[in-house]
Amino acid sequence: MVLRRRISVTIGVAYLIVVENLLGLVWDNAGQWLPADVVSAFAAGGTSLVSIEEASLLAVGHAMAGLFVMFFVFTRRDITE
Repeated sequence: MVLRRRISVTIGVAYLIVVENLLGLVWDNAGQWLPADVVSAFAAGGTSLVSIEEASLLAVGHAMAGLFVMFFVFTRRDITE
């Protein structure tokens, strides 16, 4: 069980550090859509790319998508072990 947690944390950190930065290099408007940049824009009160309103809506959208994925995964797996 501990190994699964470590793998999950490693994948999450790798996504934030590597994947989002690589997408930012390839895609010019990535800062408007990717979760880390959207949350940073929200925390900063908006940026030149994303207003605070857009950042809040996108952050809620990302959170709802994450909840949907978690609901789908947890209803398919026994998590009581």
